[in-house]
Amino acid sequence: MLCAFTNAQITIYEDFERYSGSVYGWSPIRIGSTSCNGTKAYKSFIDTFGNETARLIYTTNHSNGTELKYSFKYFVESMTNYSSGGIITTSYSLDGGTTWIDLGSPITFLVPVAGVAIPCTLVSGTIPAGTIPTGSEFKFRVMVKNTMVANNPAYSYQTVGIDDVKLEQTPTEIPSCLNTQVYFTIPEEPFKTDIQWYPAKGATGYYISLGTTPGGTDVINNLDIGNSTHHFISSLHHSTQYFVTITPYNSFGNASCKITSDFTTHKLGCPYYLTPNTPGASAISQFGWSPVPDATGYRITAGTTPQTNDILDNVDVGNVTSFKPSAPFF
Repeated sequence: MLCAFTNAQITIYEDFERYSGSVYGWSPIRIGSTSCNGTKAYKSFIDTFGNETARLIYTTNHSNGTELKYSFKYFVESMTNYSSGGIITTSYSLDGGTTWIDLGSPITFLVPVAGVAIPCTLVSGTIPAGTIPTGSEFKFRVMVKNTMVANNPAYSYQTVGIDDVKLEQTPTEIPSCLNTQVYFTIPEEPFKTDIQWYPAKGATGYYISLGTTPGGTDVINNLDIGNSTHHFISSLHHSTQYFVTITPYNSFGNASCKITSDFTTHKLGCPYYLTPNTPGASAISQFGWSPVPDATGYRITAGTTPQTNDILDNVDVGNVTSFKPSAPFF
């Protein structure tokens, strides 16, 4: 982290396509399996017995005092055993959440039992310049309140999704890397990982590179991923150290700093030898072994003494768990 500036701006795009249970700046987070774009969205599961309210809140102190454009999408699922009805309100706070100022008019929704679901619907607006003081704590809230009485005790909740949230102020200088870093790179599987980082002040987008050496680009070369603070990567090699380089940018240019990190993928496991299972057998006509999770193939070496290859030398048998040699081994 080599640079720092006093001003920044609020600029965030959140699609909730994360592979961890938390998303920086947002609370609370409950990720569902349907969405407007991708496979995930914030879900409010509201119990209709108690007229409950669900809240999704984003908190930041990156304001530069310019106008803020906001937008998000909501959807309401249709259920076969109950109806969904409620009110969605959008608001913001400048005093830590004590006072909330409404934005626009409340949205009223109703989906009857087994009715037509409400598809992804855009909500947008603008908070005028000078409203959010520079550097102040700003909270943005989307709130869903149930207005239905439970109509089926066995299915007493409704599901509303919030997705593709954007908060955008106008940049006034190049981005800063102050107080930002990669905070989640743990591989979800041996060959995959979801790289996440804290938003850089003033950034409206990011370039990401990935290599097998510090600053390397042999895997990903300066890919523009837009204003997203995470990037999912697959097709990695096992037992390999990778180096991440992220460059924030905006309309003024690239930051004069880099966000860097590294991670190492899991080791690939070893199979268990299953057949033949009779020690001292006079002839072996087929080998068998247990499958290894995430393996894409197997190689066999065989010899007449330990660790030798005078019978089979690193033969690629493909993604199978048995092998029959051309002639039995005696």
